[in-house]
Amino acid sequence: SVDGDTIDCVQKHNQPALDHPLLKNHKIQ
Repeated sequence: SVDGDTIDCVQKHNQPALDHPLLKNHKIQ
């Protein structure tokens, strides 16, 4: 489904960001 593909794409983009200290600090600030 289109929604399934979108969710999968978002998760792939979010996981590295959440695991990246610099991006994590940037989001907190």
